[in-house]
Order: sequence, then structure tokens, then C-alpha cells
Amino acid sequence: MTAADDSSPAKMRRTGNIGHQVALAYERLRGATVLDVSDRYPEVVRRALDEVGGRECWGLSCDLVSRTSSEVRLIEVKSRSLSGPVPGLKDRQRDTLLAAGPAGWLYVVWNTREPARIELRVFADAGNLPWQKVGARPAATALGDIRSEAEYQLDYDFVRERGVQVDLDGLDFGGF
Repeated sequence: MTAADDSSPAKMRRTGNIGHQVALAYERLRGATVLDVSDRYPEVVRRALDEVGGRECWGLSCDLVSRTSSEVRLIEVKSRSLSGPVPGLKDRQRDTLLAAGPAGWLYVVWNTREPARIELRVFADAGNLPWQKVGARPAATALGDIRSEAEYQLDYDFVRERGVQVDLDGLDFGGF
């Protein structure tokens, strides 16, 4: 497989889907009720932000809203088929994580290409991590207007050293 094949839209979708399955399985193992909001259901994200005392934000974008009896998490999931820097966090996603404060979580899923080697590293208060701006591109807002939206990444070594590695032994990923 060439590097170009690895970054095809179909491969990226599969990598993201596996990452979501891993995050969902982990949250269910924690005893949480989880809703996949993946850039939909902004009203669910708004209610979750209200529950955690979050501030207003323009984007209202995260992947999962997770609830236990004692905690609400707004979770952004980033996945890679191998390992490396965390790719592609957009302004609206970062703004949501910042608005959520300590309830804004980042789940990094590495090695989705090989299920036996999958790693999950998690961070609370993810909006305040040392994100590096790597570019910008046009994006439509919820109101339909177009604005330039920055993209950020998180350094591989930072994730490896500071992310809490989750023990995935015995976790059912849903048969991917």
C-alpha cells in the first residue's frame, strides 16, 4: 500500500469509523450512556455544554456526548491507521472543547489498521492542549455563511507522553 492509498477518502472514513467504535466501546465499558453526535444534533451538544457550565461557542461540534451518573463528557475522536500526530482538529471542534473546559475530552485512536495493536489515549480539558495551527480552509457555519476555519494538530510525542493510555484488553469493538 502506498502513502497515497493510505490517505484515500475511503481509508480515512474506515479509520474514523474504527476510532468511533473504539471510543464507543470504551465509554460503554465505563458505564456511560453515549450518543454519537458527529457534527449533527447541535441541540444535544448545547444541552451538554449547559450541563457542564460551558461557555457559548460558534461551532457546537464534537463526536460523542457521554453521560454517567457523575459526569458528562463532550468527546472529540481522532484516529490514525498507524500512529503519529493528531490530525485535523478544526476551529469549531477546538472551540467546543474550549467551551466545555474539563468536560471536553480528546480520544486519540492509533493503529486502526491492525485491531490487535489499537491504542487509545485520552485527555481531559482537551481545548487547552498545545495545539499547533497547520493551516486553514473555507468552511460553512451553522448559519450557512463561509468563513476561514483553521486546522490544528497535536504533536505525536506529546500524545505519547501525556495521554492516558487506556487498557483495551477484553473490550469489544463491534467486530470490525
